[in-house]
Amino acid sequence: MAASSGSCVYYGPWEYDVFLCFRGETRGSFTNTMLGKGESIAELLSVLKRSAVSVIIFSERFADSPWCLDEVATIARSMKEFGHRVIPVFYNVDPSEVDGDTGSYAAMIEKHDVAGPKAKLKWRNALKEVVDKAGLTSHEDSQLIKAIVDNVMKELVEMSPSLKPKNLIGIDSRVWEVKRLLDMNRSDDIRIIGLWGMPGIGKTTLARALYQRLTNISKEDGSKHYFVPNINAKWKGGQEDNDLEGLQKELYSTLLSEQDQNITCRDLDTSYRRARLSRLKVFIVLDDVEYWSQLEQLLLGDVLNLAKLFALGSRIIVTTRNRKVLEFAMARIYHVERLNPQDSLRLFSLYSFRRELPPEDRRYQSVTAVGYCQGNPLALRVLGCTLFRKSKNYWQSFLDGLRKIPKQEIHGVLRRSYDELGSDEKRMFLDIACFFRRNYSKSHLIKMMACSYYSAYSRVEDLIDKALLICDHSSSDNDDDDDDEMIEVHDLLHETAWIIIGEEAELGNRSRIENADDVRKLFTTWKVILTF
Repeated sequence: MAASSGSCVYYGPWEYDVFLCFRGETRGSFTNTMLGKGESIAELLSVLKRSAVSVIIFSERFADSPWCLDEVATIARSMKEFGHRVIPVFYNVDPSEVDGDTGSYAAMIEKHDVAGPKAKLKWRNALKEVVDKAGLTSHEDSQLIKAIVDNVMKELVEMSPSLKPKNLIGIDSRVWEVKRLLDMNRSDDIRIIGLWGMPGIGKTTLARALYQRLTNISKEDGSKHYFVPNINAKWKGGQEDNDLEGLQKELYSTLLSEQDQNITCRDLDTSYRRARLSRLKVFIVLDDVEYWSQLEQLLLGDVLNLAKLFALGSRIIVTTRNRKVLEFAMARIYHVERLNPQDSLRLFSLYSFRRELPPEDRRYQSVTAVGYCQGNPLALRVLGCTLFRKSKNYWQSFLDGLRKIPKQEIHGVLRRSYDELGSDEKRMFLDIACFFRRNYSKSHLIKMMACSYYSAYSRVEDLIDKALLICDHSSSDNDDDDDDEMIEVHDLLHETAWIIIGEEAELGNRSRIENADDVRKLFTTWKVILTF
C-alpha cells in the first residue's frame, strides 16, 4: 500500500511515497501486482495523510463502499490543505460514471441509508474534485500498471528538490505555500506573485528554489522561463551606466529565442515581436525590485495589462523589500517571515558544525548565537561560517563582543533599505529603531512621531511596507484598526541603526545616545547644552 520512508529521495513532510485507494473487487486483477504487505484498516487513513501521492482505482463497484468514499473525501481535503497529489485511475469504468451527481456512482451513494445527507454531500463533492484531475484509463492491465508507475514517478520527481542546493532549511513549507498562490495548473489568468520581507530573510533563496522546481513543469507545457537577478543593483535611475536595458534585452532575447539577433529596446516595440510575445506562456523571476519604474521598464510598460504582453497561464515572481511595488502591480503577496527557533538552530549548525544539531558542549553558545540572529537566514549563515572550526574560547569571546563589534557583512545588507529612504524617513526610522522598538501600538507610535514629523501616519506605513518595521496583525481583527497592532524592530535593524548613528560625528555632535558609558563621558568631558 505505501512505500517505506527509506526509499524517499525528497525532503518533505511525508513518510510514504504512495497511498493506493481501491475496492476489493480489483484484488483478483492488477492491484495484486502492485500491492505488497497490507496494513490494517485502522492504519489506512493515518498512512494516507503521511503519503505524498494517492492513486485511486475507480472500479465498477467502488462507490458501494462507504470506507472507500471516506478515503476519497480525506484525499480531496488533503489536496486543498497540504498540496497532496492525486492520480485517478478509471478501471473498467467511464469517468462520467464517477461524477458524484450523475451516473452509477451517484446511485450507489444514494443507497447508503446509514450515511446522512452531510456525508453524502461530502462524498459527492470529493468525487468531483478528484475526477477533475487528469486520469488514466486502459483495458490492458500491464499497460495500466506501467502508466501508473510512470505517473507516480513523475509526480515524485516534480515534488522533490534538486540535491544541488544545500542547507535550504525550512524551504519546503514556503515553496508549497507559494506554489498554492502560483496555481500553475490554471491557464485562464496571468499572475504576479510577490515575495516580500526584510533584507537577508531569504526572498531570493526562496525564488531560486521555486524557479528550480517549477521550470521542469513549465518546460513540459511549452512555457518559456527566465531568472533576472539583482535588478536593483544594476539600476541607476535612468543614468548612462544603467544596466537595466541590458537585462531587458537579455530577458526578451531568451524568451523570443533570438539570442543572436542583438535585440534592442526599440526592436521590442515592433508589432511582430509584440504579437509573438503575446502568444508566449512565460515563467519569469524578477529578483530584487525596489521601485515601480524598474518593474515598468522590464515588463515594457504593461504591468497593469499583462494579458497584452504575455499569454494566459503566465506566471511572474517578484522579490522585493518594498511592498508598495507589489500592491501597485496587483500582485498576490507572500510575506517571507523569520525562521522559527528550531529551523534557525538547524541552519546555524549546518554552517558552524556541518551537522543539523550542535554538539552538547556547544549547545548553549549556539542558542545564544541563534537568539542574536532572530530567525534571519543571512545572519545565521554568516555567524555559522565565522565560528566554523573555532575553539570554544573563541566562540565565547566572539559572542561576548558581538553586539559591540557587529558583523559588517550582515549590516551592510540590512543598511541598503535604510539608504533608499528620504532624509525625514531616515530620521524617523532611527528614532523608532533606537527608542521605540518594542511594546508600542501602531496608533501610539504614530501619535508620538506626529510631534516631530509631518505625515507621520503615511511615513510609518512606508517603513512597514519597506520591511524596516514589523507590524503584528495577529491581535487585531480589523485591518483598519491600528489600536491593537504592535510595532517591532528586528534586533539586527536596531543594531544597524546604532551603527549608522556611530558614523555621524564625534560623540558630542551625535543625534542620539544610548550607551551609559557614552552618556557619562559626554557629561564629564563635553560642554553640554540641553534644549527642550
